[in-house]
Amino acid sequence: MADERVRTGVSGLDDVVSGGLIRGHSYLVSGAPGTGKSVLCLQFIVRGAQDFGEPGLYITVEESADDVRDYGRRLGLPVDALEKAGKVVIVEQPVLKGSAVSMEFIEKLIEDNGVKRVVLDSITLFEYLHGGRELSMKRDVLKFMDLMKKRGVTLMATAERSHADVDRLVYSMEDFLFDGLVLLLRLRCESGFEHALTVLKMRGVSHSMGIHPVVISGGGISLTGSRKDLKGGKVK
Repeated sequence: MADERVRTGVSGLDDVVSGGLIRGHSYLVSGAPGTGKSVLCLQFIVRGAQDFGEPGLYITVEESADDVRDYGRRLGLPVDALEKAGKVVIVEQPVLKGSAVSMEFIEKLIEDNGVKRVVLDSITLFEYLHGGRELSMKRDVLKFMDLMKKRGVTLMATAERSHADVDRLVYSMEDFLFDGLVLLLRLRCESGFEHALTVLKMRGVSHSMGIHPVVISGGGISLTGSRKDLKGGKVK
């Protein structure tokens, strides 16, 4: 039986990954600050609920739920209406205040709301919880991903990557755990910077190896072509 595909809701991205993501798989979206990680993930949740009838759960670690809502409004995404309709749930993980919601609570939210898409923004949740103990962090990340897979939930998580030069990329432990890796970039050009996206890994899916220009505007993020369309050169 063929794997069920999940449309991302991000214009141009499904073409890059041969029609969509695989249901139940887990994907890591990484990049430097300001490259569009949260935009892409919020769009994945909102468009999934709005366009494809898949309720979504957005777990925010470093920002408040209200900040996420405000961000969605500025992008023109119907976050409020979808929340009111019970199709999108936004939850804070207040780990910086010394607490966090439990795995059981997240599982109950998934069950009660029929959630099919989850965003964890960001994977640093597990770093906070485990204080840099890599082995225990790895165990809990895998446990969380296994829960998503058993529930038929497609997971996107974000991660900060301070050095995102595709030619000198340093891989971290979590890069090896996820089914797919999406890297968001800033390319230096004559007038400043341009945004771009590349897929580093996509288990079970044929995908483009190119670097694709990205535009972030009202409505969210979209891919606009391939690297031949880029004016920039050096990746930052």
